[in-house]
Amino acid sequence: MAAIDQSNEYILAALPRDAGSFSNLPPNFRTATYPNADSYYLNHLAFPWFLHRLAPNLVHIPLNRVPLCMMEPYVVTIHDMASLLFDTGSGPRLQTRRFLLRRGLLRAKRIMAVSEATRRDVHEALGIPADSIRLAYNAPNPEFFRPAPAERMRGILERYQIDYPYLLYAGNIRPQKNIPRLVEAFAVAREKLSRHPLYRNLHLVVIGDEISRYPSVRRAVIQTRVEKAVRFLGFVPFEALRVFFERAALFVFPSL
Repeated sequence: MAAIDQSNEYILAALPRDAGSFSNLPPNFRTATYPNADSYYLNHLAFPWFLHRLAPNLVHIPLNRVPLCMMEPYVVTIHDMASLLFDTGSGPRLQTRRFLLRRGLLRAKRIMAVSEATRRDVHEALGIPADSIRLAYNAPNPEFFRPAPAERMRGILERYQIDYPYLLYAGNIRPQKNIPRLVEAFAVAREKLSRHPLYRNLHLVVIGDEISRYPSVRRAVIQTRVEKAVRFLGFVPFEALRVFFERAALFVFPSL
């Protein structure tokens, strides 16, 4: 936005710890710090009041959590509907969340879905009119496509002790991401490639979340006996992530 628009004024609402991320933007961008996390129970009142004092002409909400008293006009970007479609709870709590999200989306000036699957889910699961939903894919950071120098790439792989071909998964490990099934499929593939000249030592590298929070994934690894061939690296810096993508034999994303 900063590259294409120097005339409109943009106010970026950020938590205090994130405000520094926007320090190098041009003068028509400024940051307003909001002290409460997304989970704060009074956000339905506190966040609209915070916005009211900023007096914006239009508000963009980048996640599917619209405050009950949200000022208009606003647009909403929805990345997925997992919080509703894969919620194992039931009763009043789930119904309340569904009501609040549907009400917020019906009042939105426009809804942007980042995938065709999400656009379909918003329309079918919540009954939102299809003509109010637009498909707008997430844009990758251009730096992601800049190849790392060979020496730097080699240093990063050595740091993580990776000298074998690998399949890559990058993302969180929530149930809808289907990681236990990925581990099972990897075990089958590794067995079938055990005599392959290039892939006989194939590994699976999982980046972006901590396995300790997901016992079902740990069980899948143990039951398929691939403990020595699956690596869970958690969070890695941007430069390392770029190298992992560049060197992967295959990127796998079996989300439900």
